[in-house]
Order: sequence, then structure tokens, then C-alpha cells
Amino acid sequence: MTPTNEDCWYMEEALQLASMAAGRTWPNPLVGALLVKEGTVVGSGFHSRAGEAHAEINALNVAGSKAQGATCYVNLEPCCHTGQTGPCTTALIEGGVSRVVYGMQDPNPQVSGQGIQKLKEAGIETIGPVLEDACRSLNAPFIVAQKEGRPFLSLKLALSLDGMIADQNRNSSWITGPSARKVGHKLRAMHQAILVGAETVRRDDPRLTPRDIGDFEQNNTTRIVITRGDLDLQGKALLEDIESHPLWVVTSPEGAKSETLAWAAGQGVQILTVPSHQNEGLNIRLVLETLFHQGIIALFCEGGADLAGQLIQADLVDRMHIFRAPIALGSKAGLPGIGDLGINELSEAKRFRRVGVLEHAPDIEEILEREVKLW
Repeated sequence: MTPTNEDCWYMEEALQLASMAAGRTWPNPLVGALLVKEGTVVGSGFHSRAGEAHAEINALNVAGSKAQGATCYVNLEPCCHTGQTGPCTTALIEGGVSRVVYGMQDPNPQVSGQGIQKLKEAGIETIGPVLEDACRSLNAPFIVAQKEGRPFLSLKLALSLDGMIADQNRNSSWITGPSARKVGHKLRAMHQAILVGAETVRRDDPRLTPRDIGDFEQNNTTRIVITRGDLDLQGKALLEDIESHPLWVVTSPEGAKSETLAWAAGQGVQILTVPSHQNEGLNIRLVLETLFHQGIIALFCEGGADLAGQLIQADLVDRMHIFRAPIALGSKAGLPGIGDLGINELSEAKRFRRVGVLEHAPDIEEILEREVKLW
């Protein structure tokens, strides 16, 4: 059955509900649900955190007996398995819902199509997908993680007009202005973990915590440093927030044996190892797969140039946030924001699609996505 305009309108409402928990549900997806009966919303809810009730359950609890004969609008196919909570399909059936309109099929193989089938077998009319592109975009990290076995990766770069990340002395404070930096902090909070290279830690001594953005300051974003060898963290700002913002170091088996990383482990730093090739460093895809197996599905990379180059070269960047300031440094005075990609000809260029341009005066933010979407 073809969805009606009313179905699309209520699905937009479900998406808005789902987005209210952005940055808080990892590793679960963002889900919102509405129960509508005779043109009136009788129940609504969203999934707020992993381990807590799903959106459909919250909506059913609000509706109570009014759920009988109602239509449920939900942006993701209702689950049909028992994880930290019970199956939503069972709750919808027992609640007496007569119709379910869903935004997209769940990519989780434990659910994928099976939830819809269980609803149909119970005599519940199902319609979908509805507004599928918007639903998939909202939960792109969840989809990529399920399909690729790695985190969805967003790359942030703060650049001059001519693509420089710092001057020749590696000074980058500050290329962009306060407004752009505030957006950068919000992006940190919207992701599960922040990734940087060892050189960024040595040079900039960053904290890598989301700050000055209200409630998001209370999240526990994980900070991750990648290094193929030794890394001295003594006296570094990263250790100041380790209780509220876990710190992980990904290194080679040889690097993990260093005295400095042994000391860091004693301070509460988690050390993860990935096999390395002699002169090529860590396999960046294996790094991301290792992080996925640690429960990371949404990763925000903030540098530096070599790490950005490795990720782009390996086709692992799903989205880019390029903050561009109205200044120029020139090639002699500046450090390029993206390291060597091993490209010799224009035909080999890594290509992205520009999906948005935002102004954060005096800077602009370009949002780009991979040319071939995985979600």
C-alpha cells in the first residue's frame, strides 16, 4: 500500500523525536515513535540511551489502552529479538496496534525484515519504507557499522583558503574563529569517539573533550590516539579528563611494550594493538575494525594531515566537515591539511559530494560525503 501524505508527515515527526537523543544512544541507532489514533497523537517517545526502553515501548507506555487500534510511526523497523530489552514487535502486538508505518528496514541481520514479517503474521498492516533517505541519513553510522564492520568516520579539517592546516612552524591556533570552533565542539559531542594521530598530541597537547555546549558536556566521549611506536603522555592534557572521557591508544605490538605506554596503562589508558607493516605503519582499516569490535560505531577524526591522508586514501572517510577561514598562507608558509594520497593523475582523485555549506562568520563549513554512499 502506498503511504499517504499523512504518513509522511508523521514520519517526519518520528525523525524529529529520534534526533532528540543525538550523540547519546551509541552503539544503538536513533529511533523515534508516534502512536496515532483517529488523527490524534496518543503516545510518543524516543530511545534515549543504550540499555533503556526503545522508542516504541516509551510510546506505548504513554498511550496505555489508547494504543488499541492505533497506527505506530517509527523511523526504523521494530526489533524482534531480545537484547538489553525485549522485542518491540511483541509489545506492539500485545498493545493492540493495528498498523505500523516504518521508515527503513533494520540493517542488523538479527532483525532485517524479520520484525516486519512478525507484525504481518500477527495481522498488523505494515507500510514502508517511508522517507527512507532521511531515515538512512539519520542513522548512517549504525548502517555503516552493520554493513562494513567498522565505525562511520567523519573527518574535520580547519583550513585556510588555500588548504593549509597550520603555518610552517606548525602553529594552528587559531585558523578559524570562535563560531566555527563551537560547532567543532558540538560535532565532538555528536560522535562516540575522537581520533587523532600521535603528532597532533605532541604538537598541540589537546584535551579532545566537547566543551561549552550545554548538556553534551555530560557525555563520555572516548579519546583515541593512533601511533605505531612510542608515545609519551606524561604531563599531557589528555590525562586530565580520563575519568569522564576514556583515553585509548592504538599502537603496534612492539609499541605497546614501551615504558611510556606501560606507564600510561597504569594511569588508566587502554592500550589496543594492531599489526603493523615494517615501514608502512599501522593498517588503518584494521585500526577501525579493532575500534568497531570495542563498540565504536561513530568516529570523529580531527587530525593531523598524515592521518587524514591515510583515511582518505583507504576510502574510509564517510563524511567531511571542512571549516575554511578567509585567510591565505601559501605553500611555503603553510602545512597542507591532507597528507600524501599517492595520486599521480587527476583521474585518480578521491571524489566527494558537497551536501551542504553553512556560514559561521567569518568562516564557512563545507559538508561533504563519499561519492558512493554506504548508507
